[in-house]
Amino acid sequence: MNNFATIKHINTFRKVSYYSLCLNGDKESIYEKYFKTWIIDPKYKRELTQMVAWQKKMGERYGALERFFRPEGKAHALPPPAKYLAGEVGNLRLYCMVVNPNLVFLFSGHVKTKAKAQVCPNVSSHFRDAGVFSQKLEEAFINKELETSPMIQLHHLVISDQFEIIL
Repeated sequence: MNNFATIKHINTFRKVSYYSLCLNGDKESIYEKYFKTWIIDPKYKRELTQMVAWQKKMGERYGALERFFRPEGKAHALPPPAKYLAGEVGNLRLYCMVVNPNLVFLFSGHVKTKAKAQVCPNVSSHFRDAGVFSQKLEEAFINKELETSPMIQLHHLVISDQFEIIL
């Protein structure tokens, strides 16, 4: 586990803004690293692009509704459950936190090879990290260290320049 994290804006659509975390002063977020890893893998590129398409679809049309995410302890995961997908559901997972229907934190993930994330050698560490990140972010919202901006339909975060999450 890392020592601290800062928040980085990833993308904003009409209904949803996406953020991620940069660990220990890194400029690249954990989501950006995840994306760069899987976009060049020919076996999983299609699954990744399907998840990105869902991020855009939620962002533009539906909002980040809970039903489009897999519950994963304190966190959530993409892709959406099979009933929302046309075609085959893959095993690539992206762990995230749905703050509200307009705000999502994107973390990281891997290829799930076991029925339960906790025992999968590929995703168990991502699953645990997502739970810790979600817990720390939730605490920051409760303590008013992080707030959603009332000016823009809860799309954006109000973050001080010095804000860090201690992990």
